[in-house]
Amino acid sequence: MVYATASAKFSLPFAQLGLCPDVASSLLLPRIASYQRAAEKLLTGEAFDANEVVSMGFVNGVIDAAELEAYAMGKARKLAALPGTSLRLTKSRMKTAQANEVLSHMEDEAGHFARACSRRPRHVKRSRRSSRSASRISRSSTEGARLHAIHFAMRRDAAVRRCAGVPAWATQPAQTGCANAPTQMAMNECVGKSLKAADQKLNETYRTLAAKVSKDGAAQLKKTQRVWLAWRDAQCEFDTMGSRDGSIHTMVQAMCVEDLTRAQTRRLDAQLPCQEGDTACGGQ
Repeated sequence: MVYATASAKFSLPFAQLGLCPDVASSLLLPRIASYQRAAEKLLTGEAFDANEVVSMGFVNGVIDAAELEAYAMGKARKLAALPGTSLRLTKSRMKTAQANEVLSHMEDEAGHFARACSRRPRHVKRSRRSSRSASRISRSSTEGARLHAIHFAMRRDAAVRRCAGVPAWATQPAQTGCANAPTQMAMNECVGKSLKAADQKLNETYRTLAAKVSKDGAAQLKKTQRVWLAWRDAQCEFDTMGSRDGSIHTMVQAMCVEDLTRAQTRRLDAQLPCQEGDTACGGQ
């Protein structure tokens, strides 16, 4: 069950971004809202409000923003009071009939999505500077395409890497092992584990270097690392603002943090072979 506030806005801007729909929206939307209304929303990409979403059957109702949380919790308590087995079976029966069709459709959409990302839409203009620098992130309308593409980028690196300037951290080899995760939740967990491993490696390198440098060097290293951690988290908060309200945000942010973490590990690791008196090294 889904509820929205009166101020909520919705849009499906795939066509405007030169892409095709994803997550089986081209299959489910016509079934829920009728072919004509689905075509209008998918082809034009125009925004629509909460009342229209209710009439289309996307959400159950519009609730005042101040009452939304209490209303949702009330619904949750009513469900929690019902037999759990009955609820699980009911949801399962509702979803099972079309589960395979939805998964197949999502895979088909993913292929078209990646191919769309691999070619520049004719209506999207890119400056010479951006074309010379693949790592430069465009802040234009293509930002939305870049963020939506990340979910499938790990499966189709060669094609999607060229889509709207996908940043380097979106296709790092460290995360490609998560590409075959069956669900978004599983992918989030996989990327989370990869980030945890990167953090552990950074901590090990930091402790080794802190034990090697002078007392003053260790104190400065500790201070520097504390400042760096705050910068890393803030930087990734900024870099992933565009996906903040989306289901891929956890994964996108973790990938960004992991990339910066591994870069910092390499930076500290380069200091380990330094000999006393080497002015190119810190903390001597």
